[in-house]
Amino acid sequence: MLGKSSTKDVEKEKSIQIHLIRINSNKGITLVALAVTIIVLLILAGISIATLSGENSIIEKAIWAAFSQEMTNLREQIEIKQIQNSAEMINAENDKPIFTTNVITTNLPKSLKMEILYVRENMPANKEPTKEYYIENLLDYLVDDTNTVKGIYYVPEEVAGDGSAYIYDELTDTEFKIKSIRLRGKTIHSYKYGCRVMGVENEYNLDESKYLMNQESEVVTVNGEKYYAPNLKGFNGLTTAAEYYSDDDSKTVEVSISLHMNQQVLNKIEDGATTYTWYDYANKRWANIKTTANGYEAWWVWIPRYAYKIESDAVSEIQVIYVDSEGKPLDKEKYGENLPEGYTVHPAFTTDKELRGIWVSKYKTSQK
Repeated sequence: MLGKSSTKDVEKEKSIQIHLIRINSNKGITLVALAVTIIVLLILAGISIATLSGENSIIEKAIWAAFSQEMTNLREQIEIKQIQNSAEMINAENDKPIFTTNVITTNLPKSLKMEILYVRENMPANKEPTKEYYIENLLDYLVDDTNTVKGIYYVPEEVAGDGSAYIYDELTDTEFKIKSIRLRGKTIHSYKYGCRVMGVENEYNLDESKYLMNQESEVVTVNGEKYYAPNLKGFNGLTTAAEYYSDDDSKTVEVSISLHMNQQVLNKIEDGATTYTWYDYANKRWANIKTTANGYEAWWVWIPRYAYKIESDAVSEIQVIYVDSEGKPLDKEKYGENLPEGYTVHPAFTTDKELRGIWVSKYKTSQK
């Protein structure tokens, strides 16, 4: 009896052990399956996130599509209003501009100011509308006594129509939305710049004729010296830049003259503690510009209309007085009505009385 009972107990114990092994085996399979499931879910989640966000994602495409449609609608409304105004001007025989309220620069976000400057430079490929390439408040320098910039207007509500705030730059024929969007790490206010960021061809053609400077130089007074300012008439704002230098000549800022269209060209700009000067002839700082065309660049220096006197001794510097078209001193309070004895108008200015100065090439034309 004892032997049989022991045998049954042994068999029962073996059965329990086998059952436990099966349970443990089932648990092991469940953990592996769970781990695999988690990995698959993470992969799917990563694919979903990449699809929804990032470059060429669904979200990016949706934001760009909505912005493109918004700005396209705005442009259509502006063009319709311009046609209506043209018809009314013919009937009334008086000017009726679509834009009348100038933009006050202090009310604009910095990113929008940068983008306006960037578009006015025709969006050069080697630059971006950031502080790295622009004096932060450069647009604020281009203001009149009412703190507004010529050619930049608020879009009236009856044209905008959707309650959003827009501005229009007459020079570049560009609409900007004051509230920006963010795509591919860039802050975007205009469809024109958005196309650059998104790699989309912009169908709006630039009217380069608008970038030709058409104003003759005027007499300026800088540090007590009167002379004709650099004459930029006929220069193309897209291919001409004024070179500004710090007081110690260690830093340079290159500013496209297109930024000064319809405004007085700036002589001095400040960036923090650094002052940059374009010209100051009283301190022998000559105006320099750089022109580019067909892959080449040329540097030029402006020489205002002047008369000179050479002293008899070899030590003294040549004395200079800046003169008007009649060869008389511009600063009559300082020099009188006529040139002092011994002064001669430079021969370059004796054949053409209307010539206010000349641009002289500084270096041999070089490839960019």
